[in-house]
Amino acid sequence: MLETLRKHHYILMLFVAVIVCVAFVFFGDATHTRGGPGNQPLFRVEGKDYFQEDVRRIDVQERLVGYLANMLEVPDMQGVPEQMRMQLMMQMRGGDPLIQYINSLSSVGARFARKSREDLNLDLAMNVAVLRTEAKKLGVEVDRKDLVDFVQTLPVFQTNNQFDSQKYESFLNSGAAGDRTNTERELYTMLRDVRTYQKIRDLIGGSFAPSKAEVDFQYASQHEITTAASALVEKAKLTPAAPTDADIQKFYDDEKAKFEKTAAALAAKQEPPAAAPDPMVLSDEKRAVRYLLINMPQQPAPVTTPAPTAEDTSKLPEDQKKAKEEDFKKRMEEHTAALAKRAGDMKAYEEAQKAALTKADLISNALVAEDRTQTFEEIVKANGFEAKTSEPFTRAAPPEDLKAQPNVVNEIFTADSSSSVARTVPFPASPPLQGYALFELIKVEAPAMLPLDQVKEKITEKLKATNLTTALKTAADTARTKILEGIKAGKSFADAAKEAGLTAVEIPPFSSKKRPATDVKHALVITSQAATLNPGEVSEPQTVEEGLLLVGVIKKELMKDPKMEEDKKSLATSNTVSSDSPFSTSPLFEAWLNARRTAAAEAKVE
Repeated sequence: MLETLRKHHYILMLFVAVIVCVAFVFFGDATHTRGGPGNQPLFRVEGKDYFQEDVRRIDVQERLVGYLANMLEVPDMQGVPEQMRMQLMMQMRGGDPLIQYINSLSSVGARFARKSREDLNLDLAMNVAVLRTEAKKLGVEVDRKDLVDFVQTLPVFQTNNQFDSQKYESFLNSGAAGDRTNTERELYTMLRDVRTYQKIRDLIGGSFAPSKAEVDFQYASQHEITTAASALVEKAKLTPAAPTDADIQKFYDDEKAKFEKTAAALAAKQEPPAAAPDPMVLSDEKRAVRYLLINMPQQPAPVTTPAPTAEDTSKLPEDQKKAKEEDFKKRMEEHTAALAKRAGDMKAYEEAQKAALTKADLISNALVAEDRTQTFEEIVKANGFEAKTSEPFTRAAPPEDLKAQPNVVNEIFTADSSSSVARTVPFPASPPLQGYALFELIKVEAPAMLPLDQVKEKITEKLKATNLTTALKTAADTARTKILEGIKAGKSFADAAKEAGLTAVEIPPFSSKKRPATDVKHALVITSQAATLNPGEVSEPQTVEEGLLLVGVIKKELMKDPKMEEDKKSLATSNTVSSDSPFSTSPLFEAWLNARRTAAAEAKVE
């Protein structure tokens, strides 16, 4: 099926940790690849296997919410200070029920690391799958009327707190998830899951007030004055051992053994071993594709000339008055003609866009049809286009017409190498939408081991860096042990650091409300480590540009304040979490879902 993305001219939020500011919707159908390597399930819930395509159908919700988040209108905040403006935006978007749903189900029981926003959100998918299963057990149902009522309450489809059918219709026709039918289906599938989440969350309920110890700790962390110092172990002063030829050969042989094991596993259609060879000893993978680029018509530019305004000619002589009126009439006719031309251009653009979307949809559907009998070239040609066939190419050197579309190249190289199923990708990755790429893999040349003489220099540099890292860590650990021993013997951090061969640097006292000056070196590392340490303790070595930094806390003082008890009461109130809080997940619901996930779900990949 087809994916589209269109530009919305609103302020993009920086609030959502899990949501991209610019999102595109990625979905498929049952004929797409159904698994990861070896066509294996990604996880199982209550005995049901979930393959890659099942996960994609859930993962689309994150991108759909990102798309809708960008449609949220931000009130005019001209003149509002920047910090206050950001707070208001965070409150408005943080309270959105769709964003809350995605944030909550992406974070509960999180265990799958994502290297990029393009990776599937396996935590979200697993939590949604568990939630759907538990809803059936609990008898929690969401009917169509509930969904229709719910969609009218969503801020993204409202104007002045009232449902705006034009915004709703505009979204359905936007191409956010393909044609109108697909977009509506994806929207209501997600809304059913959102309402299920809300009903179970409310059923479990729970309101939690922090304990006195938690309030005291939070108050202290906000008001205590910390005095800290640091000591740097400089890597520039270390001279690690240079790698020998034997070291280089051993590294190469070890990586070759990993490569051979991986190749053998893949040949036997088994899961490859966890230890993969270092990419530096391998040639780049090459892929060849049949492909088609369909360029979408671009929206015509708006009329930039403002409408002419009539001048007051009542006091002018008759000849000047007539000249002014004639001039105004001429300018008005020109402006009206420009508006009429723009209207005609927009109509032609919308018709051309609809035709292009329809054509792309027809080709996309034909390419993934179960009963497909025609080749890629035949299907494309039957719809008035010519397909291209590439020679095998690397990710870094794609065909000329793909160089400007890195997201398409990325899709080509992340597609399952064992599948020839066609894919449809909108381009570019960020709006405005320019077109679609349709492709299918025809050849994959796997990476091969490079000869030692081609990678010897790279291996040497890597081993040098490894030796330096090891020497630096050893020196820092040794210095930390000596400093702790010195402090235990009654010495100051500065004296203990000096005996360990380091120079201590003390920074001015600071608190969470009064941060160190911007010119204090390593201030962020020092303050973040000091927050976790007690007086007399020394941090583990922290990586900085010059080497490894040791942070020691000299003292922490909590100054007396007549408003202390009043402030603590305010903290207790503000930190009480309710089950219906728009900014927090109820601890009860989180604990319940985590337990159900542990009991019901079994991960197949890490």
